[in-house]
Amino acid sequence: MKKLLEFIFEPIKAFASRNISEKISNFFNRRSFYVYVATTIVTLVIIYFKYYR
Repeated sequence: MKKLLEFIFEPIKAFASRNISEKISNFFNRRSFYVYVATTIVTLVIIYFKYYR
């Protein structure tokens, strides 16, 4: 069980420890237009996998 949890959470810890999330947050705070583009793309992907697969 411990190995499974480490397998799941280790990539998340690596992602958070490199300040990547802060860089992404700063990028989207400065360029609000890209937030709309990204959310539209994510929404279209979700709709595709939900209804067309």
